[in-house]
Amino acid sequence: MPEPMMIEQAHYPRAEYAAEQRLTLLKLGLGCVGVSMILFTSLAFLVLIITPMWFRSLPTSEQVIWMGRVPLLEAFKPTRVYSADVLPTAASSDEDALALLATAEASPTAAFEGGTLQAGGDGENIAAANPTRGLPNTPSRPGPTSVLMTNTPVIAAIGATPTPFPTFSLDALPTATATPTLPPSPVPTEIPVPVAWQGEGFRFVQQTWNTCGPANLTQVLYYMGWRGTKDDLIQYLKPSTEDRNVSPWEMVNYVNEHLNTERNIPLKALMRVGGDLNLIKRLAANGFGVILEKGYFVAGEGWMGHYLTIQGYNDSRGEFHVLDTYRGARWERYNEIDERWQQFNRLYIVVYPQERERELAVLLGAHQDVTYSIQHALSRSKEEASIQPDNPFAWFNMGSSYVLLRDYRSAVRAFDRARSVGAGLPWRMLWYQFTMYEAYYFAGQYSEVIALADATLGTSSDLEESHYWRGMALAAQGNMEEAQRAFRRVLSINPRYTPAADRLEEIRTGRFRPPSLS
Repeated sequence: MPEPMMIEQAHYPRAEYAAEQRLTLLKLGLGCVGVSMILFTSLAFLVLIITPMWFRSLPTSEQVIWMGRVPLLEAFKPTRVYSADVLPTAASSDEDALALLATAEASPTAAFEGGTLQAGGDGENIAAANPTRGLPNTPSRPGPTSVLMTNTPVIAAIGATPTPFPTFSLDALPTATATPTLPPSPVPTEIPVPVAWQGEGFRFVQQTWNTCGPANLTQVLYYMGWRGTKDDLIQYLKPSTEDRNVSPWEMVNYVNEHLNTERNIPLKALMRVGGDLNLIKRLAANGFGVILEKGYFVAGEGWMGHYLTIQGYNDSRGEFHVLDTYRGARWERYNEIDERWQQFNRLYIVVYPQERERELAVLLGAHQDVTYSIQHALSRSKEEASIQPDNPFAWFNMGSSYVLLRDYRSAVRAFDRARSVGAGLPWRMLWYQFTMYEAYYFAGQYSEVIALADATLGTSSDLEESHYWRGMALAAQGNMEEAQRAFRRVLSINPRYTPAADRLEEIRTGRFRPPSLS
């Protein structure tokens, strides 16, 4: 009698048994795949629903960090609230604006007589070089002008005692310190510039979310031998990670007040408008740290402001070698840099060792004087607006220069034109430059200030300058409650923005006064 196992094998040959086993395994595998697909599909739907909600709930700074880690998250970026690509336009009279081009300005070079600057940078000698100042019905205000006179340390008239600007005046934005006072410079002659130069000792610093300013200043400070870190600057210059902009005056003040005065590090900084590429090459080739502020276009984001550190240049290539904290070390053509630099009135910052002030004065020549640089920028903007009457940046620069000279009537005419010609001004324009607010405010057009601030804050609520000028206009209209709310919002973004605290105190004590329009 055969054993049971022998019978089992007789009924099920080995080949058929193996085939049945494979079929069973296949069914099991297909079942697992089906279950996995169902689970994966459910998980995918869950991720697609929850991930965008989670990602958009993060602060913008954290969104950028996560996009760096997981590029696919960029698809979940929240759509910006403000969909227009330009600032609100203004009704502009061609005749009024074009008449500015025919207005004769004092020649900047006339300020030099016998090797001495006659028009001083102390804020009180401007009339000598600016016949438009003090025109009838031009709003007056005490103290220095803001922006360049606030964004710029004072270079006193040669032979005159420097008059430091007050830290803040009633209406001014934060003011760059009055240091340094450069020593006298001879009548400038053409100083030879090497045809090529490359700086040694620079270290590239990669920026993170809106840390372009601190990153560029760190690069230049490293070049000057400083041993701090980018985080040191960020903690000081960007108390809020959501702050969209670090202004040039803040960077200048960091060097002059924090490093030089408080920490006794022998470095200083200044800034000017109206620069030119030859001057930048001359400064860089002589070992001074130079930062430009310029426009920048990012695919998918549009126009924005950006800083650029100059590391070298080569005339045969027609290019600067720059440290771009966003894109790395690279060569950029002279004409392309100048086109984008124009969008910020050709503003530049110079960082230098304190003991080299006399050398810097010689290299700057006439540009060591604040008034000269403003007049030079104004003349150039008029020339460019004459050649390209539909270039909004040329008109904006003209308006900015008039503001620096306190001619608000002319500034408003130029700004109205800037907002109505060509493609218009980019919607981020007032993230970075605030002379337009100042012009309309001192011209008594408070509703215009509020409309511009509201449009700009519609693109981002973390812009202390827009909140500040909105508060100024509201206070001038007598709406003190809303004005105080605006000033408190400023301080929540940047506690170092002391003008807002000053305005709150003036409102509390009944000392706030709108500008005189008589």
